[in-house]
Amino acid sequence: MRLCSIRRLIFYVCCNKSSWYYFGANIGNDYQLGFQTGYKGQYFNLAYGADGFGTTDVLYLDYTGGFDVSESFFLGINAAYSNSDDADYSYKGVAFYLQNTFSDKFSLGFRPEFFTTTTADVDSSVSAFTLSGNYSLTGSLTIIPK
Repeated sequence: MRLCSIRRLIFYVCCNKSSWYYFGANIGNDYQLGFQTGYKGQYFNLAYGADGFGTTDVLYLDYTGGFDVSESFFLGINAAYSNSDDADYSYKGVAFYLQNTFSDKFSLGFRPEFFTTTTADVDSSVSAFTLSGNYSLTGSLTIIPK
């Protein structure tokens, strides 16, 4: 592969075992800076710059993590935010993952999700709720009705 045929060059600079910085550039002179870090099951991502669709000021923030509240109850969280003045667009949202384990074979999960998008000062919101049961038939086969 010739260098001139590569549209996007990405350089990774490792800071430590759980954090990386991403620097990217392409021939169109669009740039993006990204950062990712994780510690004990908690992860944070950030990206800022060009999105490849003509917008040059997109900010993306994302958090994903979870906590064992007790031996049988888990709380997971995923929160995201994005904004671009160039595109006059933003979104934000959060999803919670609540799961209770009742036995080695059965657990019950509930996922509430809330998202809002804004375009030209008009908000649009969506809420969704999912209930799922996890039943383990064997060590490698689980049935998950939703």
